[in-house]
Amino acid sequence: MNENKYGGLIEKLRAIHNVSQDVLANILLLDSDTMADVEQGKTLLSDSQLNICSNIFDVSKFALENGEIRPRIKHAELQFNIDRLLEQYKETVESQSFMLEAIQEVTPYERYKAQYSDIKDSYINGYFVFDELKNDFVRDKDNFPVKYDTAKEALEAARRMDELYKSRTQDKNILDSDIEMKDENVTYSVTQTINNLEYDDEGYLHFTVEADGYELEGLFRINDPENGQNMEIVSIDYGYLHPEIKKQWGQIEDYLKNEVMQHMEKQNIEKNVSETQEEAVVRL
Repeated sequence: MNENKYGGLIEKLRAIHNVSQDVLANILLLDSDTMADVEQGKTLLSDSQLNICSNIFDVSKFALENGEIRPRIKHAELQFNIDRLLEQYKETVESQSFMLEAIQEVTPYERYKAQYSDIKDSYINGYFVFDELKNDFVRDKDNFPVKYDTAKEALEAARRMDELYKSRTQDKNILDSDIEMKDENVTYSVTQTINNLEYDDEGYLHFTVEADGYELEGLFRINDPENGQNMEIVSIDYGYLHPEIKKQWGQIEDYLKNEVMQHMEKQNIEKNVSETQEEAVVRL
């Protein structure tokens, strides 16, 4: 059984380029018997020896290794192929984008739309779900647009979100009625169920909020803790769709803003105490 697929090809290439077996053996640092075994398919060449052969005969090393003779891809050819591939990808994307538009025109969406976008601010392009109500892409908890690998995945995600939104919108009157009855009979506030407060180093306060048994993750931006003018809720998952949270959105924001101010004040106090202690130690 042959141990390589390229022995006969090397012999053929030698003949084409008028290179003797002994000369090639010397170049590859092999003895004549071993070179003969290689050409008979009985002995394998090392990776570097195959590279040398491909350079000498100006053929593709990978093709040679797999029993084929193909010219090596030059840089210009490679760039041409890459450009052609990118052009084909662009045509495919445009075609899929057109199909997305066509599909969503046939089955109109109410709020969420799948689309291809080149988001220059984020240096990414691909398929996303666009929220017509918020005039922005659906984002994750880190405030980055959620990207989908294919148009199909984006379309399916948009449909799920839109169905959820339609369902909750249809039940809005019933839900609002339930909330009014709850407000009349029970003193209830979503802000009472804000938990898991955690600050990060990028100026965000992470938290969870519970409503009717659902615990939703949220993100509160802290840009200007001195006066609070730029503090705002970035997201509460899909909490804005839940009527209980939607109704008390302002209360939640005020609660978090107050929490941040108290947190900053506490930090300042601790800092001042620490500095005072250090000064006292220095004086001693």
